Amino acid sequence: IINLFGVPTDAGFVARTDGEGGPVYRLRASALRWHGGDGRSGAPDPLRRVFQGEATARVNPFFRDLYRELVETNTTLSVGSCTAAAEKMAARLQRAGMPAASMQVLAPAEFPKSGSLIASYPGKDATLAPIMLLAHIDVVEARREDWVRDPFTLVEEDGFFYARGASDDKAMASIFTDLLVRWSEQHYRPRRGVTLALTCGEETSEHFNGVRWLLQNHPA
Repeated sequence: IINLFGVPTDAGFVARTDGEGGPVYRLRASALRWHGGDGRSGAPDPLRRVFQGEATARVNPFFRDLYRELVETNTTLSVGSCTAAAEKMAARLQRAGMPAASMQVLAPAEFPKSGSLIASYPGKDATLAPIMLLAHIDVVEARREDWVRDPFTLVEEDGFFYARGASDDKAMASIFTDLLVRWSEQHYRPRRGVTLALTCGEETSEHFNGVRWLLQNHPA
């Protein structure tokens, strides 16, 4: 797992410090900054400036709001709900224009709070198999007394984001979801379709493994 952080660390997205229990990785807020328009730093995006105005900052508040909502939705096994988080992301996709029929929140009857979101975004060439964007939305337990900050409140401090799941794995889940939101808003069609899978049970697979359950019960 440590080796997986090598590339984002080298790229400057993640900062590493060595603690008593081993290396600690923190997600830089700058890793989630968004540059619109033609890619120049701070260039306005023609879609967003309708709402934001010309002189906006480079941080995309639309993405940040999505990211905050997902991070602040408790998805621990004990008291959280992946199903609630999946439903919130599905609602955002639908508000962006994706039809409700293109997505499902799926959960086994015995684990109703361990739901996953599967959403299909069409491509221009239906003969090509879609690619999958996979991220898990469940998180490890976090007791308030063990944290300096509330683990379920997204905090940006000194250039870093702090919260349970801020990097693993809700940053990736938020980026994938926001991608489909922006594509849908802009009526963009990639050549190949995309399937978004926001799954549950990665952190506690001994209890329930969402990917395995989906493959066994909803292979299509």
